[in-house]
Amino acid sequence: MKTKPVYRQEQIARLTDGVVESSRTGHAGGEEEVKAHGLSEHFGAASTMEPGKVATHDLSRYLANLTADLDTMMQLLATLPPSVTVFGGARLAEDDPYYKVAVEIGRQLAAAGLAPCTGGGPGAMSAVPEGFLTGLEQIRLGVLKKTPAQPLVGGLSPGANPEDQRTQGFNIILPAEQRLNPRVQISTSLREFPFRKLALYENCRGLVTMPGGYGTLDELFEVWTLAARGKHNDPMVVAGSKFWAPLFAAIEKVAVVDRRLIDETVFAKMRVLDDPQQVVAHLAGATSVRGFEERPEILHRRLRTEIRRALTVVSRLPPAVAMVGGLGTHPDDPEVAAIREVARRATASGVALRIAGPLGVGGAVVAGAQAAKADAAVQGFLLAGFPAPETPGLKIHMRVSDLITEKELLSRNIRGLVAGPGGLGTLGKVFTLLCEIQTGKVPKVPVVLVGKSFWQPIFDAIKNTMLDDHAYAVHGWPRPRHTIAAEDLSLVTITDDPAEVARIIGA
Repeated sequence: MKTKPVYRQEQIARLTDGVVESSRTGHAGGEEEVKAHGLSEHFGAASTMEPGKVATHDLSRYLANLTADLDTMMQLLATLPPSVTVFGGARLAEDDPYYKVAVEIGRQLAAAGLAPCTGGGPGAMSAVPEGFLTGLEQIRLGVLKKTPAQPLVGGLSPGANPEDQRTQGFNIILPAEQRLNPRVQISTSLREFPFRKLALYENCRGLVTMPGGYGTLDELFEVWTLAARGKHNDPMVVAGSKFWAPLFAAIEKVAVVDRRLIDETVFAKMRVLDDPQQVVAHLAGATSVRGFEERPEILHRRLRTEIRRALTVVSRLPPAVAMVGGLGTHPDDPEVAAIREVARRATASGVALRIAGPLGVGGAVVAGAQAAKADAAVQGFLLAGFPAPETPGLKIHMRVSDLITEKELLSRNIRGLVAGPGGLGTLGKVFTLLCEIQTGKVPKVPVVLVGKSFWQPIFDAIKNTMLDDHAYAVHGWPRPRHTIAAEDLSLVTITDDPAEVARIIGA
């Protein structure tokens, strides 16, 4: 006979209730600890970026929030069984056909015995747990038949109960849209995006992405990048071919076929499905799936150390324009030549530049900076495992082991982002920053995408699906689907002209 599950409710309640308090008091990695660690003190409150001026950000308070988020999230996550994570837009209306698809996916997850985890907000994040709870009731009544999923091969936390069938949620505290929905049974709310995303894709046995906006793209490309790097091996599905096919077709053409910046086998890891039963069958039938990819206590300790060091390092550097792009870009590509010229103009104007390594677009940035000044020093960060570059003009300030840290180094204390053509990692960095600007988490800095032939098809597809003012009538939907707002498209500038880029970033 199975014993009744025992949960540490008091501990979980303290964790959930303590998120906001820890950020105010400095506990759980708060401000006193941050100051002791040596963060620069010249950062004030966040402000709006204007051309030629530097946006500021309170990195001390931000690090206090991050460490509190990490501590709270990891302690709760380690008590939960691996779930199926569902990403999706908060603006998905209840009469939208994809909302109904999300409800049915939740119902099928109940049949497979796979508890869902979402961002805890409205829209798609509410639809899936709604369907899951309905499914559990139908199983109890004998209306729905159970079809258990394949067992895990490992990665179950010692503190987790595999019989726990509660819906999970990791909410983000935002001024609008994001309120914890009542269908999430075990949850916490976090202040910042980086570790909230980690909470959603770690301790996971499969991922489903429903239609959404910039935040959904941020989540999707982060997990896809990890899969490309061999650091995430769970099955991945996007649900809704009419929504996703235009964007995926654009990315496949410009990044897989035309430029080979994404390997076709990596691109094929993301399945596009419409039928909820097929979605759940694909996830439930996967073998060799682990829960935690790394032991929770090791993951927690490593990330806590690395993020503190990263923000300490970046706080001591001059604000810079971050420049990103694919490692596989060719030096003769016109977009790479344009970025080289942007780097030359920026360096000549005294604008600092920051890259994630000397290959591809990064090499063009260093070459352009040195063309302007022989003693130019580009700020650099390098992923662990890459050989130390012997590149004059590039100063490596830190090696990083985690994608979260890499993104933080390229989005904090910056005065703008310039992105050339690239693969999943580049797409992820762009949409991470756009999501944080859109939600007011970082100052509004210029985001300039170099290469109309690469970027324009991608953003045309985004406009046609996420800001759909016309096609809804053709498909028989009740109203236009707006998973982003019209002004969100104005957050980016797409151009081929180095002079325009230089003007926008204040060089």
